[in-house]
Amino acid sequence: MIGKLIRWIQFWIAFPIATLLTTSFAGVVWVLMALSMINDKTAANLVHNSGIFWSYFIFFGMKPWWSIKVIDRHKLAKDQGATVIVCNHQSVADIWSAYFLSMQFCWLSKAEVFKLPLIGKAMRVAGYIPLDRKSRESRANVLELCRNRLQQGISMFFYPEGTRSKDGRIKTFHMGAFQLATEEKVTLQPVIILGTKSLFIKGGGIPGVARVKLKVLDPITFEESRSKDELKKVCHEIMVSELQKLEKS
Repeated sequence: MIGKLIRWIQFWIAFPIATLLTTSFAGVVWVLMALSMINDKTAANLVHNSGIFWSYFIFFGMKPWWSIKVIDRHKLAKDQGATVIVCNHQSVADIWSAYFLSMQFCWLSKAEVFKLPLIGKAMRVAGYIPLDRKSRESRANVLELCRNRLQQGISMFFYPEGTRSKDGRIKTFHMGAFQLATEEKVTLQPVIILGTKSLFIKGGGIPGVARVKLKVLDPITFEESRSKDELKKVCHEIMVSELQKLEKS
């Protein structure tokens, strides 16, 4: 009971401070961008990097209860231009963990998040993409925005399951990320995550204890002969297999 109380206190000290610092910095960047002192791309890079700081600060603030290890970081296909990154989804804490890849990318988020004061503005400056799941028009526009980011040389990050897994097993993938990688002829970068489910249980308010592992898998390069359905199938099989291995290690 005491441990839970300490974790709750630590989190509600670390999270607000990290969020305030990050959003304040994003506000400064937005002003500089509005004054034409920096361009949109530079602003996006700066705000995304502040997101990396945000995540590091939260994990540091949750020591010794939380830790994270990035495995095989060298496999990131940084020399192949923009890529489509896909990762399994276990917890809201996956967002913080993904920033530990320490690379530039954009991702999708619920449209509602973009309406939050300060946070929404920061996400827009970073170039992240709002998605209204109830709107067909929004889903169509999102795909075009993702294409645009890739064509600008910015990688896209997806959770292809679409929602968090309740039992930690990798669920069926949606097609979007694989369609995008196939049509834009870019490399697919699989990543698997383990342990975040214990950091924050869906619907729970008390931070848990976990040692998170974020493993970068071998990139899957584009092949003309491989369809988006085949790409999705191959990627799913690889990620399921590698997650099982990681659980046993």
